[in-house]
Amino acid sequence: MLSLIGGVIFVVALYYVGATIVWYIWIRNKEVI
Repeated sequence: MLSLIGGVIFVVALYYVGATIVWYIWIRNKEVI
């Protein structure tokens, strides 16, 4: 049970980091264009 919660938190954190990187790159590309 505890490992399941840890896995969910890990996936959410990974998704959040990925979304932040994509958003940062998209903003930079938008500013360049």
